[in-house]
Amino acid sequence: MKVHLMHADADFVPSAGDRRPPSWAGDAEQDLELGFVLDAAAAGDPLVWSAVRTALLTPLTSRAAVRYRHEVLEDARDHPDAVRALYDIAGKAIAADKSVFSSVFSRRPELVLDRSLRVLALLVDVVEELRSLVAAEGDAFRSRGLQGFVRTVRTDLDDAYLAELRETLDHLARKDGLVMSAGLATGGATTEQVPRLPRVAGRSLFSHVALRKPTYSFTIPDRDEAGFEALGALRDRALVGVAGAASSAVDHVLSFFVTLRGEVAFYLGCLALAARLEELGMPVRLPEVLEPGTDTLDATGLYDPCLVLRTGEQAVATDVHAEGVRLVVVTGANHGGKSTFLRSVGVAQLLASAGAHVPARELRVSLAGQLFTHWAREEDTALEHGKLDEELARMSGIADRIEPGDLLLSNESFSSTNEAEGSEIGLQVIRALTGAGVRVVAVTHLYDLANELRTSEDPRGVYLRAPRREDGSRSYRLERGDPLPTSFARDLYEKEFGAQCERCTCTTALTS
Repeated sequence: MKVHLMHADADFVPSAGDRRPPSWAGDAEQDLELGFVLDAAAAGDPLVWSAVRTALLTPLTSRAAVRYRHEVLEDARDHPDAVRALYDIAGKAIAADKSVFSSVFSRRPELVLDRSLRVLALLVDVVEELRSLVAAEGDAFRSRGLQGFVRTVRTDLDDAYLAELRETLDHLARKDGLVMSAGLATGGATTEQVPRLPRVAGRSLFSHVALRKPTYSFTIPDRDEAGFEALGALRDRALVGVAGAASSAVDHVLSFFVTLRGEVAFYLGCLALAARLEELGMPVRLPEVLEPGTDTLDATGLYDPCLVLRTGEQAVATDVHAEGVRLVVVTGANHGGKSTFLRSVGVAQLLASAGAHVPARELRVSLAGQLFTHWAREEDTALEHGKLDEELARMSGIADRIEPGDLLLSNESFSSTNEAEGSEIGLQVIRALTGAGVRVVAVTHLYDLANELRTSEDPRGVYLRAPRREDGSRSYRLERGDPLPTSFARDLYEKEFGAQCERCTCTTALTS
């Protein structure tokens, strides 16, 4: 039985992001502040948190795969109660398994069989509830994912299957004792011990042959411990195959519900995140995604959802139209919204590649298999590396792993050295990456770097600027504009210290 709500031809494992995170995951989570997005999506549910995180950290690279999830998500938004009911029913199945005690010291076949039968009896009731939900709501779904799931339930968990399962459970309960057949080996040892059950018409979980009648019988005395131990060993040998089959049946049904709960968790998280952002007055929508390598970032009303979720207030949005270019450079006033914009691009990229709603009024974006971030870091407290050494080492590691079609977000990279050296390093890195097919969005205060890229148009790019009003305040809304030889750091000095910066006479002073 397959769920296939996340992928058309594969299962989704919510914990994969915890066990096998990609190499870029740690920096991206830290730099983009993804914790705020995950917490809003999960609303305290750890499974939803893991499912959304795994989806964000395993980006899809096919328009068809993203569209598949969009269809399911649209169904979930149209029928939230039905989808929540699927999640809850799957949770009941998992709880049923946990409610039946299991001990590592009780691995005798008879004990394993008894536990499996108790769990299966509980799971039958859960399957009945699932079938009732599908009967009531299944025809309303329009997505390929949920329609396929409905077909699976109706085909694989039909009336005949449940009737057979209940009958088999009744036979295996051994209310009248255990009937088995056996042969004798050399020396009188028993061999070929097989439990015998009444034949069940149609399909069967276990093979069985009817026994017509017993031939001989005997009774073990009450105080014959050795006799009871021998009889127990005899029963265990007869039940070992049946116990394994029953245990496998439990695993099969239970894995179906575990997968169902994990996959539905992602969609519940998407709905919760979208609802929270809309509650705070911010728009969300499903984006139009393009294949990797199409070099498109075309957004209207793009904003940083982490800022909105952290402050509980609306954020200023920015428009960016970069089609057919691999480079976006952001310059301008300090504290003008440049880093916030960079986070908005990163979070939107991951949400779009996961098949979720994005924080924008409109978004067309190329898919990216990996998203690397290169933010300035604090000083190395162990004093093993200088800041520039550390920056270069991280960028070298990115260069080793990044591939064509991937996205790099660079925030004040190589700002730990002087203007000339930092600009030259940045120029070589950006040209090498964009020349290899990598998209780059770079925030920088290095005027020489930004100006050289702009004037040479090698590579071609889109240039945004954080504007400064006449009174020194910021609008936080980025605009298209050529780089300026100042970041207006003097405004920050005067705001912080309440006095004019008399010693600073050059326009490029205090730019970091």
